[in-house]
Amino acid sequence: MEYKPGATNRTDALSRRPNYKGPNPINDDVTIWPDHYFCDNHTSIQVFDMDSIGDNLDSCIKLAQYKEQPLLKKWAPTHNLSLLNGTYWYHRTALVVVADNALRRGVISLFHDHVTASHAGITKTLQLITPYYWWHNLKTFITEYIKGCATCQMTKVNTHPTHPPMFPITPADNTRPFETIAMDFITKLTQSGGFDTILMITDTDCSKASIFIPCHKTIDSEGVALLYVKAY
Repeated sequence: MEYKPGATNRTDALSRRPNYKGPNPINDDVTIWPDHYFCDNHTSIQVFDMDSIGDNLDSCIKLAQYKEQPLLKKWAPTHNLSLLNGTYWYHRTALVVVADNALRRGVISLFHDHVTASHAGITKTLQLITPYYWWHNLKTFITEYIKGCATCQMTKVNTHPTHPPMFPITPADNTRPFETIAMDFITKLTQSGGFDTILMITDTDCSKASIFIPCHKTIDSEGVALLYVKAY
């Protein structure tokens, strides 16, 4: 047998002749399910019209601007706002959302919680919203919203896990073997010789040596002290 790459193997054309449509004996043993095993209609998938949702949200935001004209005029020189056609306030191309948390949550929900948004991260959500909507401290609002999103907290991987602080044991000078020790148990072991737990005693200052003593998980403080005396 000699291996030939697919690019040089020209036998495929012979096995797939387009003009050959006769019966294929290879399929004689194949069982085809009858039609009554299948449903008549395809499962319908609800498709949301993003344009219509955005239009309704825009109408609410524009309506809310009428009540906040003094605030918007105060923001204008500081945040480079402009009055488009003398009617609605914009920050470059983005419609300004006034101090209404319900509207702001609606904007973020549209770009973050929606079925087509797939719960993007803070940076991605900010990039999606910025061309269309703006308000003061937009990034801070998005950050707090996503941190409080239950779906994100359950599914996103924690890339900054918290680690418990380490407190190393500083060895003392001129110590004797096993003068300072640390003890711990290795539990949930398969029974061996009638024991299911190991007592580990480590010399933390002098030799760094460890002693492993078999015991039971039901051992008490008196039993640990007795094992330590025997081991020492």
